[in-house]
Amino acid sequence: LILGGSGPGSCGESFKEIPNIGLTAGAIALLESGLPPPPHGLFDESKLEWTLTEMQKTLGMPKSSLHWITSILVGNNYLQKDEVSRAYRPGPGLLALADACSEGYALRRMALPFLKELSRETKGTTALRIRLGVHSVALAVVNSDEPLHVRYKPGEKLPINLGAPGKVLLAYIPLDEVIALSKKGAIKKVTLASITDLPTLEKELRKIRLKGFALSDGEAIN
Repeated sequence: LILGGSGPGSCGESFKEIPNIGLTAGAIALLESGLPPPPHGLFDESKLEWTLTEMQKTLGMPKSSLHWITSILVGNNYLQKDEVSRAYRPGPGLLALADACSEGYALRRMALPFLKELSRETKGTTALRIRLGVHSVALAVVNSDEPLHVRYKPGEKLPINLGAPGKVLLAYIPLDEVIALSKKGAIKKVTLASITDLPTLEKELRKIRLKGFALSDGEAIN
């Protein structure tokens, strides 16, 4: 993605601190659920509808810029506008983009049959996760039908070290990268059992490479 604008810093910073941020980055902020502010972006499961005034107060952007951005997004079906409430919500154009993105991942298509079979056998949620920067991202997910289960969403960003899949991702990257991730604060203490101490983590990752798999006991969910 090419982000427009001449403001200092990236679009992950608060818009209130970047007065000259480009409109391209502003459009991404309206749609992206993984960028601040707020902690999970604008549109997520907790709030799917936003008025222009609410957007302006949250993002700290000029209303004129927001009006221009939302008009383009509505015109391209990436947002829908309720003419009664004047609120905006994600539009059907995003579904087409999601399908196109999904089709582009051959790995996802290859993995889904195995994930479905594994989910049936274990009655649990199965997921294929990849590393994306300092995060682990769920590329493909088959959620369990059992009443009590862990639930993930495709595309969901998770801590790089979350559970057994996270430890596998860390085990097969160079140690200096693991150290760099730790210094960036990317290796999170998700639960009391999460391994964040570097010497202990290094020892655990060495075991994973020798065995070829990882186990997690209370490291993803309390």
